[in-house]
Amino acid sequence: GAAADWTVEAGGFEIELAGGGDAGGGGGGGGEPTLFETFEAEALRDELLDDLHELDGFLSQRAEAPSSEGLPPALQLDGAEIEARRDCVRRARAELEGEHTRHLLLLGEPKYLERQEASLRQQLDSARKMGALAGSLATRQAELRLELSEARPRYAAAVAKVKKLQADFEATLSELHFGGKRVNLMG
Repeated sequence: GAAADWTVEAGGFEIELAGGGDAGGGGGGGGEPTLFETFEAEALRDELLDDLHELDGFLSQRAEAPSSEGLPPALQLDGAEIEARRDCVRRARAELEGEHTRHLLLLGEPKYLERQEASLRQQLDSARKMGALAGSLATRQAELRLELSEARPRYAAAVAKVKKLQADFEATLSELHFGGKRVNLMG
């Protein structure tokens, strides 16, 4: 295949590898890959990562031996500029090799999309079941409230009747066994 052209802009400078073509997403002319095609095609993605790794190595050598003799003034860089460019290359590599990029690449895989669809359908089914369960729980709660409101008057009447019977029993016990002395039953 044809060599891919890459252009990375960062930190106020451009890194250009293997020429200088269109690396944007607008469909490059002359058989050059678009940015989307680059990320989708594993070979192109690997080529870009290899080029970035090679550039990082080159910049590392330049940082260790900063001799600029014989270079045009445009290529004479001080240590800080070289480190800034190395940092840019490392960030680009980290972004391309990162988890987010891997996830984006998976979005184009049919098996991954099928698994995601199945997972979402399962979550939707669970949500529907939980909704139905919540509805039945709300119905049961309303039924229990109604039963409780109906039981309160009967409970109050039973408590009042027990207290009346207790008072009558205490009075009878007081008269028959304790000669009219007041008797208090506990409980």
